[in-house]
Amino acid sequence: MDKVNLLFVCSSGGARSLIAAAFANRLSPGHVAALGACFDPDRIGSLPIAAAKEIDMEIPSVSPKSVYDLYREQAVFDHVVSMCYQVDYKHCPIFMTNIDLLFSKKAEVHKWMIPDFRSLEGSAEEKRLKAAEIVNQIGENVAEFLVRIGVADKVIRHR
Repeated sequence: MDKVNLLFVCSSGGARSLIAAAFANRLSPGHVAALGACFDPDRIGSLPIAAAKEIDMEIPSVSPKSVYDLYREQAVFDHVVSMCYQVDYKHCPIFMTNIDLLFSKKAEVHKWMIPDFRSLEGSAEEKRLKAAEIVNQIGENVAEFLVRIGVADKVIRHR
């Protein structure tokens, strides 16, 4: 069986997409080739890096490639998962439209609402806890998604 090519995309920075790709590659080794991408490359903040590290996941502090770079490279994906959070991202409709325009002819597009680490408010401890919740939500979504697309027999808990 050929590997299923997955692309996870978030709006800015790329932390959520890198975490989702890492979960997919961890939970379905040998069955998927998952990448993360973003629209606005930027340095990844310490909060998502620390939250990922809590579950023994390493993500880089630099953004993944932009979706435009992948499009120019003519990268082909079986599934593209957009991770936008409409509550705090006013450009979400444009983001979703661009995903559809760039990839929907060759890939099945899925839309998830995942909060952005950059939108977290509160004390340092409150932000840390909320960041851990986002990582858990991403992990659960990825595990269920892998079952749904047939590359995992059961939902594997990531912790």
